[in-house]
Amino acid sequence: MIIAVGNKLKDPDIGYIYIIKNGEYYKIGRTINYISRFYSYKRTEMPNLNEVIFCDKFKWHKRVEQKLLSWFKNRRHRGEWFSLTQKDLKTIKSQFDSFHFWEKVSDSWTYN
Repeated sequence: MIIAVGNKLKDPDIGYIYIIKNGEYYKIGRTINYISRFYSYKRTEMPNLNEVIFCDKFKWHKRVEQKLLSWFKNRRHRGEWFSLTQKDLKTIKSQFDSFHFWEKVSDSWTYN
C-alpha cells in the first residue's frame, strides 16, 4: 500500500528521481520529498537553482539512481554533479520511456 502525505511518500520503495541544473552542471539525485529537497537546495547550496530538468516518481528509486550514477560515472564532476550533454539528457529520457527493469509510477518529463 502506498500512502501519500502531501508530496511525501510512505512506501519506502517508491521515491522521486530528479535531475537539476545549476550553472553548467547537472545533479542526479533521489528523494521521497522533492519539494522539501528543492527548497533546501535553494536556501543553502544553490540559491540560483532555476532549472529542474526532470522529476518523476519510481518504484525502486534507489536502483534507478544507482543505475544513472553508474551510466554517467565518466562524466562525474564532483559527487552527484555531472557534465552532461544534450545527447545524454535525450538518452536518459529514452531510457526512462522504455524501462522494463523497474516500474515507473508516473509519467512526466520536463526536458524540452
